Amino acid sequence: MPPSLFVCSKIKTFCSEESEEEYIAPCAELLTKLKAKIGIYSCMGNHDHWTNTRMVVESLRDADLGLLINEHTVIERHNHQLYIAGVEDPWSGRHDMDKTLAGIPSKACTILMSHQPDLFDDAAARSVDLTISGHTHGGQITYPILGHRLSLAMFMTPYIHGHFRKGASQLYVNAGIGFTGPPLRLNAPPEITLYTLVSPA
Repeated sequence: MPPSLFVCSKIKTFCSEESEEEYIAPCAELLTKLKAKIGIYSCMGNHDHWTNTRMVVESLRDADLGLLINEHTVIERHNHQLYIAGVEDPWSGRHDMDKTLAGIPSKACTILMSHQPDLFDDAAARSVDLTISGHTHGGQITYPILGHRLSLAMFMTPYIHGHFRKGASQLYVNAGIGFTGPPLRLNAPPEITLYTLVSPA
């Protein structure tokens, strides 16, 4: 049974870590096989800018993959609204949280797609309910020591993998299915996450 909603960040993770233009269109075509009853949405990640940004954007939009760049959309079901927002990757220098969230009612339920989890602090300050991120590959190569998983990702962000809370805001950092640099993952299993959203009692 397909999920109701499919969201993802860093499109190229699903297909290849190769930074070559020839992979862009086939990757977008492959992603058209995804099925979700009420929509598929995506945002840009850092690797999507390292080849040909314009080609990535055009390919994703041509494939109708719900690309959100510093913008949001709203899903209406049974007189309820769910806002899906996508902020540009901060390494592009073009991320704009103000623009991304502009016009969303203060008490609306909002899911923010931010490829890099470091924007969670800003999202939490704006009372975004749930931020979904990736980027770290779960550490990619980690070493369990004294109950902690040590990895190079520790030098990039405190949000390496899993579930985090800040006040009423939540973050989940997905470990992804790809790699960067050496074609190796150690103690960082690949992951596709299924979230179940539950209304407060």
